[in-house]
Amino acid sequence: MRPLDPLTLPLDGRRLLEASAGTGKTYTLALLFVRLLLERGLAIDQILVVTFTRAATAELRDRIRTRLREALDVLHGRRDADPLLLRLLTALPAARSRQRLEDALVRMDEAAIHTIHGFCQRILRDHAFESSLPFDLELRESEAALVQEVLEDFWRTHLYPASEEEAAWALATWGGPAGLLKGLGKALTALRCDLIPQVEDAEVASLAARARDVFAQVREAWERQRAQVACLLEQDSSLLRNQNAYRHDQVTGLLAAMDGLAAGPVMPYLLPRIVARMAASVMATLVKKKSAGPPEHPFFALFDTFVQDHGRFLRCRTIQVLTTARTFVHQERSRRKRAQGWLAFDDLLTRLAEALEQPGSGGQLADRVAARYPAALVDEFQDTDPVQYQVFSRIYRQERPAGTALFLIGDPKQAIYSFRGADIFTYIRARRETVPENRYTMGTNYRSTPAMVGAVNALFGCRRDAFVFTEDIDFQPVQAATEARAEPLLLDGEPAPPLIGLLLDSERLKSTRSTTISKDKALRAAVTVCSNTIVGLLDQARLGQATIGGQALQTSDIAILVRSHREAEAMQAGLRRRGVNSLASSQASVFASEEARQLALVLAALVDPGDPARIRTSLATDLFGCNAGQLHALNSDERAWEIRLADVHRYRQLWQEQGIMPMLQQLLAQEAVTRRLSARVGGERSLTNFLHLAELLQQSPAGRHGMAALLRWFRQQIDHPDNTAADQLIRLENDEQLIRIVTIHRAKGLEFPVVFLPFPWAGRGLDADQPLSFHERDSLGLTLDLGTGQEEHQRWAEQEQLAEELRLLYVAVTRAKSCCLFCWGRVNGLERSGLAYLLHRARCPESDAQLCQELEQLGGAQPLVGLRPFPERFGHHRFQSDIDLPMPQPRLFRGRVVPGWTITSYSRLASGSDAALETDRDEPAMAPSEEAASGCSPFTFPRGAASGTCLHTLLQRLECNHPVEGQQQLVAEVLEQGGIEARWQATAVRWLDAVLAVELPGACSLNQVPVRDRINELGFLFPLEKVDLRRFNRLLDGAGLRPLTTPVTSLQGLMKGFIDLVFRFQGRYWIVDYKSNHLGPSLAHYTPEALAECMDSHQYHLQALVYTLALHRFLDARIADYRYEQHVGGVYYLFLRAMDPAHPPGSGVHAFRPDAALIEALDDCCRGGAGR
Repeated sequence: MRPLDPLTLPLDGRRLLEASAGTGKTYTLALLFVRLLLERGLAIDQILVVTFTRAATAELRDRIRTRLREALDVLHGRRDADPLLLRLLTALPAARSRQRLEDALVRMDEAAIHTIHGFCQRILRDHAFESSLPFDLELRESEAALVQEVLEDFWRTHLYPASEEEAAWALATWGGPAGLLKGLGKALTALRCDLIPQVEDAEVASLAARARDVFAQVREAWERQRAQVACLLEQDSSLLRNQNAYRHDQVTGLLAAMDGLAAGPVMPYLLPRIVARMAASVMATLVKKKSAGPPEHPFFALFDTFVQDHGRFLRCRTIQVLTTARTFVHQERSRRKRAQGWLAFDDLLTRLAEALEQPGSGGQLADRVAARYPAALVDEFQDTDPVQYQVFSRIYRQERPAGTALFLIGDPKQAIYSFRGADIFTYIRARRETVPENRYTMGTNYRSTPAMVGAVNALFGCRRDAFVFTEDIDFQPVQAATEARAEPLLLDGEPAPPLIGLLLDSERLKSTRSTTISKDKALRAAVTVCSNTIVGLLDQARLGQATIGGQALQTSDIAILVRSHREAEAMQAGLRRRGVNSLASSQASVFASEEARQLALVLAALVDPGDPARIRTSLATDLFGCNAGQLHALNSDERAWEIRLADVHRYRQLWQEQGIMPMLQQLLAQEAVTRRLSARVGGERSLTNFLHLAELLQQSPAGRHGMAALLRWFRQQIDHPDNTAADQLIRLENDEQLIRIVTIHRAKGLEFPVVFLPFPWAGRGLDADQPLSFHERDSLGLTLDLGTGQEEHQRWAEQEQLAEELRLLYVAVTRAKSCCLFCWGRVNGLERSGLAYLLHRARCPESDAQLCQELEQLGGAQPLVGLRPFPERFGHHRFQSDIDLPMPQPRLFRGRVVPGWTITSYSRLASGSDAALETDRDEPAMAPSEEAASGCSPFTFPRGAASGTCLHTLLQRLECNHPVEGQQQLVAEVLEQGGIEARWQATAVRWLDAVLAVELPGACSLNQVPVRDRINELGFLFPLEKVDLRRFNRLLDGAGLRPLTTPVTSLQGLMKGFIDLVFRFQGRYWIVDYKSNHLGPSLAHYTPEALAECMDSHQYHLQALVYTLALHRFLDARIADYRYEQHVGGVYYLFLRAMDPAHPPGSGVHAFRPDAALIEALDDCCRGGAGR
C-alpha cells in the first residue's frame, strides 16, 4: 500500500485509506474536507461525510468546524498553523480561500455530515417518488420487540399445537421463543446471508417415518430379547472392565431407561442420555481398547441404527424449524411494519439499496445523488456491511466520469462490531475492488509513546498472519511521531516497560486434577492482582514515585478494559474492597439491570393500587426503601398503611394527569431516593439507572395508550433487553476523575495513559447455541450453517472467531498511550485467545517457566515486556483516597428463580404472564371536557380503574333489596374515596337502582335476591395438580374458545380468584360478574354482538370457566346429592352501563352456561388427569 500524503492525495475516484490506531484518521478526514472546499471549490453541502453513530457524527461535525475556524484564523494571522495546514494554505490564493472558509462557517448547519441511516433517510425523502417512501412514516431505532413478538406468535402457531413429544423436544432445544431467537442468531440480524443446508418438508417426513419404523422394530425386539441383552450387559467381561459406563448400578439404570423407552406408545423425540450406551458403535468406543471388543447381539446393532436414524431426523427437523421460523419472521415483520406504518433504521438502507437497483430509475437516482454530493468521505468504513457498501458502490461506481470522489476511511484491524451487523469481509471486498495504486496507509502514530508504538509493532509483527487473513488484512508497522504527545510512565524515575505482564501462578491456583487454572479462579485472581497493582501505583503516585509528564499518576489516567458486564462488575467490586472508586460502563442494556426490575414492581403497584401485595412489594424496593421491620409494622399500624395507600394513589394520579417523568421526579424527591441511595456503595449507579429508565419510559410511544400499556412495554424490554441499542446502554454514573472500567467495544476511539487488561486470556469459542457463521472464501458472502456437519465450515467459523479475538486485542492494547498491564497465566482455554495466538502459537505453554520465556522473547534483544510474579501473599492494604467511602454494600442476588409451583389466576392465564392486569379496570379516563359535553349518564360516567372499583364496591355494600335512593350517604362516601366528583352522585343512584331492577334471563332481578341467598366477593383457591396445558387448550378449542398463549406446557400450584356475586334462585346457583367497560357513548354500542366481541377479546369466557369450575367444586363439597346440571344455573356478565329496565330485555347482559361435560373435563385436567 502507498504511504498517504493528505496534501497530494488525488481528490477524485475511489480511494481506500487505512488508518492504524493513533495515526490521525479524524485529523486527516477534516483536512481532506478543507481541501475539497478550497481546491475543488465544492460548497459545504456538496461534501458528504458519513459515519456510523450519532456520537461520531457530532464529533466529526465539531472537528471539521474547528479545522475550518483554525484555517481561517491562520489566513487572518491570528494563530500559528500546524505544518500540513500551513502548506495547504500557502499553496492557494488567500483571498479566495478566506471567502470560501467564511462562507462554509456561516453555512455549517447545512453541512452534509450524517450517520449512514440519516443519509439514507434524507435521500429517500428527497426522492420519495423513486423510493416509494411515505412522508409521514414513523422511524424506530430498533425492531427487536417486534421480532420477539413475531417469534412468540411463531412458537404458538407452529410448536405449541405440536404433539407432546415434539413440544417437549422444542422446549428442551430452545427453551421458548427467546431461545429460538438466539438459535437463529445472524439469520435474523444479518441483512444478507445464505442458510445451508436446505431441507425439504418431504425429506423431514421421510426421515421421521423411517425413525418411527425402526423404533417399532426396537420395541418389538426389546420385548423378545430383553433377558438376553440384560444377561450380556451384566456378565460380559469387556463391559465389566469399564466401570465408568457399565457398573452394575449403571446397567440397572440403563435397563430401566430402555424399559421406559420401549413402553412408550410413540417414538420419543428426547432420548434418555444413558440409552446411547445400548448402541453398538457407542459400546465399541467405551470398552477398554485391550479387551476382546464389545459383546455382539442383533439388538445392539438395531438400536445403533435407530439412534443414527433418530439423530438424522432431529437434525433435519431442527433445520426445518429454524428455516421456517426465519421465513415467518421476515414475512411477518415486514407485513406488521407496513400495517403499523413504521420502519426500522436498517430498513432505510435496504429501501435505498433497492431503489438504486431499479432498472432505469435506479441509475437516474444514483446520478442525482452523485451530482448533489460530488465527494463523499465514509468514516469508520471497517464497520460497513454488504448493503451499505452496495449503496455507495452504486452511487460512486468506478466507471463514473472524473469529478466524483469516494474516500473509504477505516482500519480493518479495528473491525470489532460484528454483533451489530458490521462485516469485515465487506471491507475486504471493497479493498479487493479498489485498484492497488488507490490504496493508502497512514504510518505515523501521534497517540502513544515511542516505546508503546514499538511494543505494538513487536506484538503484532511477531507473526506474518497476525490478523489471520494475511492477503487482505496485513499488519503494517507504524512509526512514532517525531514529537510524540504522550509521555512515558515513570516508576521511581525510570520508564516503565510499555507492556507489563501480571503473572498468575498455575501451581498455586490450579486444582490437583488439572494442569491449568480454571476460568473462575483465574477471574478472581486477576481481579485481586489488578486491584493490588492499581493500589500500589496510586500509593507510589502519592509519594511522587509514579509520574507521567512530571505529574503524579492520577486515577483518571487509568482505564480497565473488559469484555462483559460480569467482568466489569467483578473489577469494580475488587477495587471497592481496596478502597478505590471507579466508574463502570458496559455494553449491557439498562433494561437488564436490577433497577429496571424494581421500577417495574413500583409501576405495577401504581397500575393496580387495589392489590395490597403489589403495594407491599413496591414498598420494599429501593425507590420506597422500606425495610423488613417497617413492612411488618404496616400490618398492625392502620394509620401508616393508609398514608402509604394515599401516597400510591397520589403518584398514580400524577402519572395519569402529567405523565411518567413528572411522577417519577416527584417520587424521587418525596421519598428522598437521592439522599438514601447516595449514602451507600453503588448508590450513584442505581440512581443513574433509575433516571435513565425514566427517560426511556417517557420517550416510549406505548405511554400514549395508557398506564397498563406502558407497563407491558416496559416488561417486554426487561424480558428482551437490546444490548445493541445505543440509547439503552448503561451510562456512566458521574463525570468525576476516577478509574474507568470500560468494555473494549465502548473504548474504541478513546485513549488512556495506562491501560489494564485483566482478562485477555479469556478467549471466546464458538457459541454452540447459534448456527455456524462463516464467509465463503471466494464470494465473501455470509453463510449460516444450520447443520451440514462439514468440518471445513467449522474450521472457517473458528478462523473468523479467532480473527475477531485478535482485532479486539489490537483495539485494547492500542488504547494505551504509555503502558499496558495485562494478567497472564496458564488458564483453561488460553489457546483460544488472541494473545496466545501471537505469543504462544495458539497453544497453552506446558509450564509457567515456558510461558515467561516466550513472553520475554517479544522484542528480541530489547525485551518489551516486564514481568511481575504472582505475589507470595496478598496484603489487605486499602488505598487512602481523599473521598470517604461508605460502608460496603451486601451482595445482591440478581438471578431469576423459575418456580415449579405458582399461584395463578384467570388474568395471568389469559395473558400468559404473571404481570397480567385486567384491562377493564384500566381504561383511559375520559377527558373532563368530553364528559361535560356528553352530560351525566351511565355512558359518560368516568372510566378507569377507580370508577370500576367504586361500582364494584357499591354493588357489594348496598342493601340490594332496598332502593338505592335511601342509601345516598354510602354512595357519596364510596364515590369520594374513589376520587369521583360529587356531581355524579345522582347519576350513580339512578343507575344502580336501574341495574338492580333488571330481570336476568332465566332467573330474577338482583333486588329480588334475599341476603341469605347471596355471597358477595366469593374468594376461592383450588389446587392445580400438574395441569397439562395442551389438554386444557384442546378442551377450550373443542368448546369454540380461544386457547391460552402461554409458552409453558404444564402448571402446578393454586388457582386464585374472587367471584363478584354468587346467588341462589329456585335451587340453582348463578355467578355474576360486573363489567364497567366503556364500549361506546350510547346503547347502540352494547348490542349482543358487541358484548360477545368484548367477551372474546378479553377472554372473559375463560374467566367464566374458571369461576364455574370453582363454583362446581364449592357446591360438590357442600351438597350431598350435587349434580351440575341440576344445581348450576350459569354465568351472567353484567355490562353495567347498558342496564336499565327501560331498555329492551337482555340489554347489557351476556349469559353463558358451560356444558357439564366441559366442566367435568376441566376439573379432571386440573387434577392432573391425562384424559383421552
